[in-house]
Amino acid sequence: MTLEPTYVIATLKELDSVLEGLRRHRGATGQSLREDLTHRWALERGLEVACGLLFDLFNHLLSSELGEYSETYEDSVRRSRDRGIVTDATGSRLKGMGQFRHILAHRYVQIDPDKVALNLEIVLAAFPVAMSEIRSWAESRARAPGGNP
Repeated sequence: MTLEPTYVIATLKELDSVLEGLRRHRGATGQSLREDLTHRWALERGLEVACGLLFDLFNHLLSSELGEYSETYEDSVRRSRDRGIVTDATGSRLKGMGQFRHILAHRYVQIDPDKVALNLEIVLAAFPVAMSEIRSWAESRARAPGGNP
């Protein structure tokens, strides 16, 4: 598998759009989500999509450029940090997002509205930084001898 710059660019663009939608929910609280089920569903789905896009990017970069395959979302965060796709600081901020995405997708009865509100703020702060670091890493790989055009 080889790095596909068009995939990386398109995924970053879509993730940016999802984050723009999530910014409209900034300030949500666990209580406000318990009181408004439609708001809760919109926020949970947006967070699930945002996490999925970020983990897809990590997995694409890890497999296409480094020949590594993650077994879990948390593993993809750890490997991306360890391989310099994102910094240690960003990797630390993203720790736990894989488990959170798994709960959103597969363990619906375990979703805690307070954690949804908390993770919204983490996503809005950490994902743009991660996206910038991913973009820089991918561009540096493309410029390297033997890298993708």
